[in-house]
Amino acid sequence: MGGGQTLLLRTIAAMDADRFAHIVCATRPGGPMAGRFEAVGARTFCLGMRRDALAPLAAVRLGRLARQERVDLLHTNNTPSDRIPAQLTALALRLPTVNTLHTFALPPRRPASLGQALRTAPRRTRWALELWLMGRTVAWTIAVSAHGLRSWRPWLERAGLAQERCSVAPPGVDVERFSGVGADEVEQLRRELGLARDAKIVVNVARFDPGKG
Repeated sequence: MGGGQTLLLRTIAAMDADRFAHIVCATRPGGPMAGRFEAVGARTFCLGMRRDALAPLAAVRLGRLARQERVDLLHTNNTPSDRIPAQLTALALRLPTVNTLHTFALPPRRPASLGQALRTAPRRTRWALELWLMGRTVAWTIAVSAHGLRSWRPWLERAGLAQERCSVAPPGVDVERFSGVGADEVEQLRRELGLARDAKIVVNVARFDPGKG
């Protein structure tokens, strides 16, 4: 279970169920979060993509589902295993996609030598095709931090995605979930952790990373 999946769960739970219907598609079987998504009203579907090379087959399955359910929008989390099948489906069915960037990107670099150019040619060719696909299917890009969006800007420009079609939505925490904790609960937790009543506690609840906001 990763951060992207957790953020997706929070987003679905907070959206108006009378206006939006969600289908969460897992690329691989056996994920632990299906029940949690279903608990907040989303339906789940497995594309059965056991390796990335099966992306075209996953796109066929996703396309069939999208047609049956009359899907209006596809959302991806920018990992190739979910982004590529979804964008292939979007290209075939002319559906818009929203892509969320959860990391920062390294800047483009030219090969330092002919040998390096030959060695990296397959990877660079695949990435060029992915950018072409992004440019023809992504209607909007969301980044989890301004730093992350800036790092992706050169690549988004290569894909033809204008800055006006991008926004930043930092991950948030529902502080109301923690506002009702009483003194007795605090004391019990300290005892469970073996901490003295006057001990200072520092908790790191996330990655302190510019790319994560």
